[in-house]
Formats: sequence, structure tokens, C-alpha cells
Amino acid sequence: MNDVRMAIIAATGTARKRLIPAVRGQNLCAITAIHGRDPDKLAALATQNGIPRYFVDAERMLDETEPDFVFIGSPPFLHLEHIRLCAGRNIPVLCEKPLCLSTSEATTIQALLAPRPIPFRIAHHLRHQPGIVALREIIAGNTLGKLLRVAMQWGFWLNENAPNASWKLDPSRGGPNAFYDAGVHAVDLMLHLLPCPTMVTAIGQQLRFRTTIDNVAALVLCGETIVELSASQSTRCPLNSLTLDFEGGTIHIPHALSEQSFTRMEIVSPAETVTRTFAPVNLYGNEVEDFIALLNGQTSVGTTLQESCHALQILEAMTESYSTGRAVVLDGPVPVHR
Repeated sequence: MNDVRMAIIAATGTARKRLIPAVRGQNLCAITAIHGRDPDKLAALATQNGIPRYFVDAERMLDETEPDFVFIGSPPFLHLEHIRLCAGRNIPVLCEKPLCLSTSEATTIQALLAPRPIPFRIAHHLRHQPGIVALREIIAGNTLGKLLRVAMQWGFWLNENAPNASWKLDPSRGGPNAFYDAGVHAVDLMLHLLPCPTMVTAIGQQLRFRTTIDNVAALVLCGETIVELSASQSTRCPLNSLTLDFEGGTIHIPHALSEQSFTRMEIVSPAETVTRTFAPVNLYGNEVEDFIALLNGQTSVGTTLQESCHALQILEAMTESYSTGRAVVLDGPVPVHR
């Protein structure tokens, strides 16, 4: 096991389901403490996973355990509060997506972190797999010619009775539309693969819920590439695939946007169809491993503060576009002075 010590703020949600099993399964680091609101749930989680301490007070946890880094697993409306706790103690942070719910709040986080050179990443798991590395190499190598179009989707059926539905369906706590939920992963992947976006247009609908726009489609211009993005909380059987149309061929990746890594990529050209396969990996373990590499001064491909702020600009442009019926021109990411 790596001797790095991790503490988790808000450990009984996504961290319980995905992060803790990945860290323990890959023996990545020591989980020294967990935090949450319900002491009974925390006690059970700690016992099940051999975690020595649990806290309902996040400040006390940080002060008493002094971890090497913190994973923030809370909903986005709490991220600023929890980032502030860590930044005030110069503790590195790996934070759940999205960074927050507005560009104004993102600016506050930027100002908070600017004088503190602590490692910081947003937990977008899709970047951390062999197939995405291969895809970036294909795009950069121009082996199929100019990239003309990209299409990707993350849709699912949101269970309105789930514990997290109360905040996901509240625009003040979960954002105004489905892109603030799983859909932001598609935005992050676009930023990871393609040139800086310059224009956004979007359409949104309320299909199931009265409080949020649960079905959104957007067109984004990235250099000379048109990107089609869709996010939905009301799709029962989505393919959640990624397709890239080049001048000389097409790449199709079924189920590319998922909690699991993709294992197959179809490359179609006029001459042949080639299928590339990849070994499955645990994406949540890989994102933690990437962050530990960052702590050790090594290369990281994780989502930076600037990229996460840029994603929020794009999300706000989508909301403006479907609200006004007009395309929105993007000025580019706000620089982060670190």
C-alpha cells in the first residue's frame, strides 16, 4: 500500500459506492478517516472497510487526523464550504464533479486557492483509461484526417425516490439541468480531447420533473469540429456512446460514457473495419492513483481547476442558449493564477 493518507468528506454517498471499494481493491492508500452526517451509517461504513475513525464534524476530522489529501464527495452546493476547510489547512483536494454551480462561485474558489499552491483536481473518471489515451493519440496523429464531428451522450433514468434526488432536482443545490449531473462528464471529455470551444447552442425540455430541465441537447464548436452533446435524467435505455467522424473514417465506442471503462473501439474506414480492445480498469481507482502521482510530483491527466471552471462556463452558456433561443459565443476559459 502507498503510505499516503486520505480522509473523505461526505463519505456515505458516491464515495461509499465507488471510491472506497476502488481504493481498497487496488490498495492505493490508507483511508484514515471519513466524515458524514449520520453517525450510524459512518460507523457501519468504517467497520466494513477497516477505517479507524469517523466524524460528523469535518473541521475536527481534518485537525485531528491531518491527512495527506482529502476526497470531497459532497453535493456541489457544499463544495465551496468544504474546499475552504481544506485550503485553510493547505490540504490537497480531489473533489467530486462539478466544481460548483456557477461561474461566480468558481471565481471565489479560484481566489481562495490562488495563494495556496496545493494540488487540486476534479474527479472526472472517464479520462483515466487506456482507450481515451489511444483516442487522443489518434486525434493528435491525424491518422484519419480532419476530425469533423463528435457525438456523445450520458443519459440515465433518475430515481426520484433515491436519497440524492432531493438535491439533484433542486436547481439551487443540484443545478438547473441534467448537464450538472452526469452530463458534465461529457463536457469534461470534450475539453480533454478537443480544441477550446468557441460557440454553444442548446435546447432543453422538462420531460419528467417540474423543477429542472431533465433533457438537454447541445451543439458546441471546437475549432473546426462540431460536437453534439446530450444529457438526460429521463432515458431508460441509453447507449451512452461516443462517435467521432473524421474525413477518412469513423470511430465508434459503445457505452463509452459509463461508470465502467470501455473495452472496445471500432475504427471504420473505406478499406476495412478494425476493432481495438482494451483491458478493463477501475476508473475510480485510476483517478485516485493519478492524484497520488500528482502529490508525488509526477504527471497527472486529471481535470484541473481551470478546466473545471471552463466546464461551468459551458454549462452556463447551454442554460442561456435554451432559455433565450440563441447561440452563445464563448470568450474562452478564465485564466487561473496559481
